[in-house]
Amino acid sequence: MLLQKLKFVRGPPKLSLTDDGETVYPLLLDTRSVTGVRNQNEEDKVKSLVTERKNISEHLRLSPLLGSDFGSLFCCLNFLKPDFALAEITVQIDDGAVSGLSIRYTNGLVATLGSMDGDPKSQTVLTVHGDEYERIIACSIEIGHPEGEGGKAKDRVTAIHLYSNYKPPLLGHASDWRPAVEGKGKRGEVQFAGLAMTYFDSLLANGHLKGFWGRAVSRKVRDGESGIYRLGPVWGIFRYELLKRDPSAEYHVC
Repeated sequence: MLLQKLKFVRGPPKLSLTDDGETVYPLLLDTRSVTGVRNQNEEDKVKSLVTERKNISEHLRLSPLLGSDFGSLFCCLNFLKPDFALAEITVQIDDGAVSGLSIRYTNGLVATLGSMDGDPKSQTVLTVHGDEYERIIACSIEIGHPEGEGGKAKDRVTAIHLYSNYKPPLLGHASDWRPAVEGKGKRGEVQFAGLAMTYFDSLLANGHLKGFWGRAVSRKVRDGESGIYRLGPVWGIFRYELLKRDPSAEYHVC
């Protein structure tokens, strides 16, 4: 299996002052670590987030995106606040690839990314046991494309693995998933090529996974183009008091 790790220096937010006394915050997305596809629309999105909230990177950070420059841009930072904590992530798998994500937070908010058809047979629920002080401190994202489609094949997300502070990994992938061999493997009985798994650490000391950003094609009626094509994690500073669930509350933002 091709496994690559994006290396970052972790540490507490380091703030400094300019000669004019203005606070200088860390980069929300360190573009020096970005490899592969660069997209102006995505860079403009990061700039707009910083413009709206100058101190956003004091508590939240973006990891670089992996995958194809295809689909509509989504970003959990459109609604995320520092006090949000994950309760569960439902991963929708269709034709061997991740077609949608439903992210539930402990405050009852639910965010849907990509296409979710509600069929439990094609979904895997990854539950974060906040009542046991579990938190997601790292993750892996696998990217690949269906073999045999020639130059038309686009890389897309085929697996999401979450790693907690003490429990076994939470695995979102097709039931027949196996580590790729020379970049190839079957996913949902579909042969994929160009498979690569990338590992991400939290970008903040005492940080945990808050959500994702990326690109997806969403259809009311799923077709062969539906799915998540580009993905990267969003990180935030961890506080145990955020893990209390409110099962009576649920509201959707996207």
